[in-house]
Amino acid sequence: MEKCFLEEEVIVREESKAHLRKSLRLLHQLNIVHCDIKPENIAFSPSFHQPVFIDFGSCRLLPKGPGHKMLTSFTGTLSTCSPEMTALYIRKELGYVDLYHNDAYSLSHSHLGDPNH
Repeated sequence: MEKCFLEEEVIVREESKAHLRKSLRLLHQLNIVHCDIKPENIAFSPSFHQPVFIDFGSCRLLPKGPGHKMLTSFTGTLSTCSPEMTALYIRKELGYVDLYHNDAYSLSHSHLGDPNH
């Protein structure tokens, strides 16, 4: 297995961010949601020369594609999850969340490559 470097060790360039968005779209086309996208769950692959998602321990294979809300409990990391998912954490109950949107929100709000965060 190759040694990967945590995202925080690498400044993510715009093309790398685009690669992550493309990778996420591919996962979603396969009806897979990561459910815990955050800087700590992104590593740089020296073999691919690109950042890759890691830690699929919370991922789910869903029966329906993007745009459908699923009944779920809070999953992920509070600091990077969508407002819908945050509401489940606050209410401590089940609720309907578009898990695909939650992944996309997490990726766009995790300050990847931003040295000021």
